[in-house]
Amino acid sequence: MNYSRSQRFGRKKRSKGKALIRISLLLVLIGFVFYTYRTVGLITALQGRDGYFEKSLDGRENYLISYIDEQVETTFIISMDKIGPGYLINIPNYTRVDSNEQKILLTELYNQTGKEGLITAINNLFNDSLPVSGYIILERQGLESLVDTVGGLSINIETVFEVDSLVLLPGQRSLMKESAVKYFSHIDTENKESYMQRQVETLQTIFDDYFKWSRSLSLLSGLSKIDGYFDTSMSIRELAWFRNMIDEANNRETYLMTIPGNAELIGDRDFWIVNSNKVTSAITNIQSNTPVIFPEDISVRVLNGNGVAGIASRYSEIISALGYTNIQADNADRLNYTQTIIQYNAQYKHIAEEVLAAISVDAQLVETHSEAGITVILGQDVQ
Repeated sequence: MNYSRSQRFGRKKRSKGKALIRISLLLVLIGFVFYTYRTVGLITALQGRDGYFEKSLDGRENYLISYIDEQVETTFIISMDKIGPGYLINIPNYTRVDSNEQKILLTELYNQTGKEGLITAINNLFNDSLPVSGYIILERQGLESLVDTVGGLSINIETVFEVDSLVLLPGQRSLMKESAVKYFSHIDTENKESYMQRQVETLQTIFDDYFKWSRSLSLLSGLSKIDGYFDTSMSIRELAWFRNMIDEANNRETYLMTIPGNAELIGDRDFWIVNSNKVTSAITNIQSNTPVIFPEDISVRVLNGNGVAGIASRYSEIISALGYTNIQADNADRLNYTQTIIQYNAQYKHIAEEVLAAISVDAQLVETHSEAGITVILGQDVQ
């Protein structure tokens, strides 16, 4: 049968149209499979089923958390590996850092160079031995928006928290925008490292509330507007892993510390001057998953609580043999203690145990919040 040119052209056109339809359907199918794979994997991560430590890790990871309210208010590092304890390392905002051969405050550096300069300076402070793996830089407006988005934060308050007119009693408390900002950002002058635990707890609560099934389905292919609330180097899936890492950190022993250094008044300004030698020593401890302690910085009091003459001085010498040089011997508030008591701040529990072994007494260990790191009250069980 002979076809006209127009008929032959029509058949070719229909064939090409069917081919395009088939290709389009194939692309749609491939996209659907890819989307399903990504979504299921994402939801699995967000719901905590794909644990952070199931992903491939090359040793230790270090995350920078910085809070900005017109200037850098707080900055710290979360450092963890697969098996060891966690480390929360406070970096005071008045830390002196190098920038273009100038020594300036960390706050000034951020205002001049942004996150790139901040991260570079932090890496330099740690001699590039604890390189920043990822970061979250959260501004006050972003924090307020996040709190609004999740409808407020439900925080378990363990001890009375008081700042300005805000008083939070122990128990489960609901924090809205203003109170959440104060809880997140406040630095206690008597315990300057405690803010890190509060910020970790707040971030964990925010992520737990945000990463729910109702929102998981809206996180198309790992994209979400949550990262619009803060500046981060992490994808949404990496943020989920980060959340799971925080969960893991809460189940492990975690050490709080400030980057080693000293406060100095230079001119009319306060600077935190980092001690490079101590930083090197601290890095060695961190990489070997051991506590970061500098014996000369620990305040130890040895108190006579049984009335035996010279006993406080005698046991001070025993403790000084451990390397602790900042020791004060004195009398206790009374001289009739029946059992020896060793009081310690939470981060010095291992030191209390070391002292306990050295004095060879069945002493009672008591966690406290005194100014001294360790206080030994000698009772009638020692002579």
